[in-house]
Amino acid sequence: RQASFESERDAHLARGERIGWARVGCALAAMAAGLAGWDGTLISGPVGAVLAVALFTAFVALVIWHRRTQAAAARASALAHINRQAQARVRRQWHELAPQAAAPEYEQTPLARDLDLFGPASLYQLVCTTHTPLGRATLARWLLEPAPPDTIACRQAAMRELAEKLDWRQEFDFLGRKQGREFADPLPFLAWAEGPRWLT
Repeated sequence: RQASFESERDAHLARGERIGWARVGCALAAMAAGLAGWDGTLISGPVGAVLAVALFTAFVALVIWHRRTQAAAARASALAHINRQAQARVRRQWHELAPQAAAPEYEQTPLARDLDLFGPASLYQLVCTTHTPLGRATLARWLLEPAPPDTIACRQAAMRELAEKLDWRQEFDFLGRKQGREFADPLPFLAWAEGPRWLT
């Protein structure tokens, strides 16, 4: 899967480079047609204007296509990276995995220190594929706090179901990576929203 996504990424990047050159050609041709129509020596004004508008329209279409190609290349690159990290988890190649830090209130508990649940080469680093502050906090709580038997059974059933949905899991992981970069921790906002109403 990693090799397949890397090949897909390379194909999108090569296509994007060709589209980029086509964009440059369309822009230059549109300017040339506009200038030729304005000058009136090579082509008449109306013909030059129509040609310039048509070439500019093609340029805009190429810009949209180029952005979609770049987005597809970024997606394939991220999915290749997800598969590379999955292999590193299986082989316990800790140096290949990004360090995952939980909040200090979780890392400093006696249970976490006793079992080395957090930090380098820990269970948390092995299983943590979350990308948002709330996701990391939820995983840390699940590792530290006992759960009722029915909750454990529900989680195990969910894991068995998700184990067969590799494509879906990796697409979800990819979307989580995008969201994790774009959104900050919502807890300060929630604390402000639930705090005293100073405006009144």
